[in-house]
Amino acid sequence: MIDVQKMILEVMKKQRFSTTAEESAAARSVLSELKTKQIDLRFKGAIDAMTQHKVIAKMKSDRENSATAFTDAGRPELAANEELQAKICTGLLDILAPELPQQLSEDEIRSIIGKILAENPAANMGAVMQAFKNEANIDRKLVSRIAAEMLKK
Repeated sequence: MIDVQKMILEVMKKQRFSTTAEESAAARSVLSELKTKQIDLRFKGAIDAMTQHKVIAKMKSDRENSATAFTDAGRPELAANEELQAKICTGLLDILAPELPQQLSEDEIRSIIGKILAENPAANMGAVMQAFKNEANIDRKLVSRIAAEMLKK
């Protein structure tokens, strides 16, 4: 398993004199979020790849939303910093990808939802989403979109 926290620390040590202040701050921000999650979980040692992925994916999404908001507000200097942090998060997600279980394809999701609806024709969005609660690596927005589409029929 890849320990993203150790990896970030090693990269920061190697690039101490060649990295920009913004890149260093972005890396420290990711490291801080992972440490906070580790403390929240009261977990000693490294957190697993899936948890690391979820934390970093949320950070990436938050940074992209912030960059958009700053750009809309006419603050390109703040947007640039948020975009840099989102870029670093994207790189970390790419590194973590091989460690994660394969995501369900759209066809597999449709098949599972079809089975749920066949077993219980009165099923609603909550029942469908409940069926996916234990899936480790799944795009919940995709599931929600497909479920809404199939529930309309």
